[in-house]
Amino acid sequence: MRYKLYLLMLITPLLPGCMTAVSSSASAVYNRYNLENTYNNQMLAWQAQQNINHNTQLKYETNINATSFDKMILLTGQAPTENLREQAENAAKEVPNAKHVIDMVQITEPVSSFQQMQDSWLTTKVASQIITSGATDPDNVKVVTENNTVYLMGSLKRAQAQQVIDIATNTNGVEKVVTLIYFLDPKTS
Repeated sequence: MRYKLYLLMLITPLLPGCMTAVSSSASAVYNRYNLENTYNNQMLAWQAQQNINHNTQLKYETNINATSFDKMILLTGQAPTENLREQAENAAKEVPNAKHVIDMVQITEPVSSFQQMQDSWLTTKVASQIITSGATDPDNVKVVTENNTVYLMGSLKRAQAQQVIDIATNTNGVEKVVTLIYFLDPKTS
């Protein structure tokens, strides 16, 4: 039993990467959100994370993660003080070509490694359900989970967005869903 638990603890952090590979392969057939945009978003997130981790205090006293979609950088995680949260936000704002930084960092002590594994598992569950539902091209939505809160970033039509929101909301273990979605169609009255 201990062996299975240990194996699960080792594999869980790798699952979101597997889902990215699956979604990238699945979307190769119909890809509105092209490879260049995906690469640019990954670079923006990487640059923001590098800027944050360059500050030793931020690197070791906080748990802050940068994610990017459509040139917007989302910061999630925890910082023990408002000052550290602001330093992380300012570091992310220094990234060239980023349109906007959305700071969702909570002022609290960083979560445990076990919680981080649970969050990775929730991200995997939500992303895989979005893929299997066929609600949208998986490259049009980004799923991030932090402390059982799922953040949905993307560019979707309203009906697609509602399907994705419903999937995340109804996933076991998700406590809250935050939508950061740009609607591709006009609001109907």
